[in-house]
Amino acid sequence: RDELVARLLSNETWNGYYDQPKPSCLIIMNTVQSAAIIAETLARKLDDKDTELSCKEVLHLSTALAPKDRNKMLKEVIRRQTESDWDKKQWYLVATSCVEAGVDLDFAVGYRESCSVTSFLQVSGRINRHGKRICGKLYDFSIVADDGLNHHPGLEESSDILRELWPDLISGNKGNNILCSIAIRKELSRFLDKENKSKQLLDYEQKQGFQDVSRDFRIIDSETATVIVKRNIVDKLELGVPVPWQTIQENSVQLWTNKIKKLQLREIRGCKQDGIYSWVDSYDYDQNFLGIMSGVLQQRIFFQESGGVF
Repeated sequence: RDELVARLLSNETWNGYYDQPKPSCLIIMNTVQSAAIIAETLARKLDDKDTELSCKEVLHLSTALAPKDRNKMLKEVIRRQTESDWDKKQWYLVATSCVEAGVDLDFAVGYRESCSVTSFLQVSGRINRHGKRICGKLYDFSIVADDGLNHHPGLEESSDILRELWPDLISGNKGNNILCSIAIRKELSRFLDKENKSKQLLDYEQKQGFQDVSRDFRIIDSETATVIVKRNIVDKLELGVPVPWQTIQENSVQLWTNKIKKLQLREIRGCKQDGIYSWVDSYDYDQNFLGIMSGVLQQRIFFQESGGVF
């Protein structure tokens, strides 16, 4: 992580952009845990201790933040896209793939942890998107799973295919649509050994064996649960005060139950049938930066395996 952060701060990243408008850098990691560690390390190196969101040099956006706080963070990112006090100052956004689509963002430089051909091309549309600078740069990079950084096991094959097609990607000899089609076909071809599973799935469907499908064909073999990150909402729920589901949704994160067990989170009294847990009894929550990962990093609780919010 230190090597990546050093690169982000170096002239190699910013050379040619010091005098360009809106010198901003987007870094996308494959897991929430890795994104939080890079954001925290980068902020520490920059001595970025400001608690005001509008003054932070390093912003962080991932599902470690509750939806209400993610929206607030995204609004700040969008504010900096327009005329603002950051027009001539360098700043960073460290995020997960949640910023790849659905939002109109524009950065001078981008770093994308190896993921897939389609993802790399998607992120490229966020670099110098509006042509405000002479050029834009997007780097693909890989990490070593160490010191808290972890790999996403679901992206191993697609990242291998990205490396295989990299010469075609940078040469421009093949159109992006063609490259995406080739990449997807290569990914699908690696699942031919599962032909029997496909036949079994069709058989279940014809027999309307939906419970069998639910049991045998889970895409993600784990359950998630709601974890409340705001103290006042936890208190209301325990007192039996009605709380609208929208409020619960806006002020919570979803965690895998195996992570909840490892973190020893407490189930909120009176919410057992709904399986709702409290984060604030055990760990810190930073609404303006790392979200629940603030508490995780303070305790140095790292998960080598990926999945869920980590």
